[in-house]
Parts: sequence; C-alpha cells; structure tokens
Amino acid sequence: MKRILLIATLIITAIANAQQADKAKNLLDEVNSKMSAYNNIYIDFKYNLDNMAENINQETKGNVTIAKDKYLLNYLGATKMYDGSKTYTIVPENEEVTIEKNANEETAITPSRMLTFYKKGYKYKWDIQQNIRGRKIQYVELQHQTQYAEVK
Repeated sequence: MKRILLIATLIITAIANAQQADKAKNLLDEVNSKMSAYNNIYIDFKYNLDNMAENINQETKGNVTIAKDKYLLNYLGATKMYDGSKTYTIVPENEEVTIEKNANEETAITPSRMLTFYKKGYKYKWDIQQNIRGRKIQYVELQHQTQYAEVK
C-alpha cells in the first residue's frame, strides 16, 4: 500500500511540474510575441552584485534600445552598438573605440536575443509572483541544461 501511494505521489508531482513548466514557457512565448511586434523597445535595467563572502554589494544601472537585431547598450560607462554586422564599443574614459565584425554566435545572449535565448537549452519553472509598485510581476526561473560529455 505504501509503495502504491509513493508511486502515485511521484506521478502527480511529475504531472504538476510538467504543467508548471508549460505555463512558464507559454508566458515567455507570450511576452516574446508582444515585444517582437514593436519596431523598437527601450529598457532601463539594474544589475545587483551581492557577494556575502567578500562583503561586496554593488548596484549598476544601464539601458538598452533594441530595434529588431540592432541595439544600443549603455552599461558600466561604455556604449555598445550593433548595426547588424559590426559591434562598436565606445569607452569614453579611455578615449577608445573598438570595432568587431561579428560571427553569428547562436549561444551569445545579446540585447537583440534577450527575449528569445530561453528557447534553446533551458528548463522553465513557474516561480513567485510579487506586487511591485501596484503591478503584479510573475517570475519564471530558467535553468540552463548543460550537456556533459562522457569521459572514457
């Protein structure tokens, strides 16, 4: 009897997790669809680095304007611009401009791929919902699926 109960519990848990993963992926797909409909978007963001062991708590702000595959990113005092074929990095502090011809790297998470990178190599998990400034924010946890090569 205990064995049947354990097996039933495992099956119910697996079904619930699969439904939550589908729900999370559907939300990500819906956001991607809405954002893709715009000609361009502007995003302000904040990055927090918290390292308790080293007693580091650092907050950095930035912004990005995205127009299809092109973008203009301002972050850490530098400006990064992608025109569809080359990336220009401007660092005013060093009076430096770097121009790189880009190879189409499928694994790189760039601002223009920011809303689509989740489609390959990630598991989805429906996470918490919070009320921030009167708006309900639903979080989705992404877990990278790493592929390990077997060593013989």
